[in-house]
Amino acid sequence: MHSNLDARSANFNVLNVEAVSHSLDIPEGFEYDKSIHKLDGSTQIRVEVDIEKNILIVFVEIHMNCSIRSTGEEIGKLFYLKSRSRFFVEKLTEYISDKEELDVEINLLSELVQISMDHTRGMQSVYLKGSPLGKITMPRKDVAKLLQK
Repeated sequence: MHSNLDARSANFNVLNVEAVSHSLDIPEGFEYDKSIHKLDGSTQIRVEVDIEKNILIVFVEIHMNCSIRSTGEEIGKLFYLKSRSRFFVEKLTEYISDKEELDVEINLLSELVQISMDHTRGMQSVYLKGSPLGKITMPRKDVAKLLQK
């Protein structure tokens, strides 16, 4: 079981990273102004494990919505991105305590999710470059909180 393992000693490789789907739907003439507009959104994480192939897959899905600060009027969903990062994890079964529930050791899972989030942020910056949202600094997400959901 993984209770005696140190996730920092886990050997893994990124097999591939891809944008599964995305959309950018900014109304014509829209110019983002922090004093007028409020951006909010959500991030969801989903993990799949292929024990036989020692592969762990992390899906990251982000939504960015916008509204008018003074009225709360919704402008709508401006941006959506779903990414997939596939990792080969040597001896993956040693980091799984419950084979039925596929309970992956939390430190290893946190590290792979953080890497996947960073992949997604990179994709996001490419998709938003040149748009009214291109210069917005996106907040970092607390991976521990995302994994609790």
